[in-house]
Amino acid sequence: MLVKMRDNVSDSDVTEVVKLIESVGELRAEVHTGVRHTILTIIGDLNDEGLEGTLRGNPNVDRVESISVSYKLPARKDVDQRTIVDVGHGIAIGNGIDVPVCAGPCSAESEYQVMTTAAGIRESGAEILRGGAFKPRTVAGAFEGYGEQALKWLRKAADEFHMPLQTEVMDPSEVGIVSNYADILQLGTRNAGNQRLQDAVGKTDKPVVLKRGINDRYTDWLNSAHRIMYSGNEKVILCERGLQTTDDKHLRNKPDIAAIQVIHDLSHLPVQFDAAHSVGFIRYIAENFHSGVVAGADSLLVEVHHNPKEALTDGQQSLNLPQFDQLMQEYRMYKDIRDQVLASRAAANTGL
Repeated sequence: MLVKMRDNVSDSDVTEVVKLIESVGELRAEVHTGVRHTILTIIGDLNDEGLEGTLRGNPNVDRVESISVSYKLPARKDVDQRTIVDVGHGIAIGNGIDVPVCAGPCSAESEYQVMTTAAGIRESGAEILRGGAFKPRTVAGAFEGYGEQALKWLRKAADEFHMPLQTEVMDPSEVGIVSNYADILQLGTRNAGNQRLQDAVGKTDKPVVLKRGINDRYTDWLNSAHRIMYSGNEKVILCERGLQTTDDKHLRNKPDIAAIQVIHDLSHLPVQFDAAHSVGFIRYIAENFHSGVVAGADSLLVEVHHNPKEALTDGQQSLNLPQFDQLMQEYRMYKDIRDQVLASRAAANTGL
């Protein structure tokens, strides 16, 4: 159930309603402060008709509505509701204006590789550094990352070039050590439904990028986000990374561009689009990346390696530095077009 407060209520008015809700059984009230409205989400089994009536009669409450979906915390409650996640170094994801690009190698393989790649992507305009230290692999015996040593290389590069660091955590036991180095914790597609891991990252104060499970429905994905938020961490970014395809000869995965818009309809959380994993081959990345921009992604992710032919992982979907620089030049053109189209639609007000 959600409670929408009237416009211009004071903080003390909101606190009073929260206390009223939490005085009943084991209910919990989550406060969401939007551009114009404050909305309370009631978490727990609400079987008290008296409380609902009291809330409806409260002079500071505008309306009380039922939420029929299971993913109550990430669910959109108001057209203006928007979660903006501060990921550090002055970078925000989800403000509706900026679209930060996150780039870097699939795996951190050496200090030289990480520093060289980070320097190149930063010069081209990337704002967030990505890189893997603990790598989940499909085939046993394949390279699985250099662990904490890789985290040290990545942290050094992030500090040197003034970028927040996004890196994957695979196991609840690794959340602490990864949090010591990373600004943004990433749950990859193989671990998107790992409830123990969701609980663990939910107890941190780090932004969490939750990739879509390889065959997740939108509700599955949002239920995973709900669990992280229920554990206490509201700084969740959803990452669309493509769905499994039966034709992996031509595409590693199948991009779901529509997911960006659908999730924006269903949820107030920002959406990052992984333009590399969602296709899996360099020749398709540029158009896929720009499609994400036009579709309204709040952030873009792409893999870059200073020498993809020597990459230990995902070389076939890693851009080299000149390719990434060209991509970023094109990105700025597409971003300008997107901004112009959105301004035109707002002025026309046709509902398109």
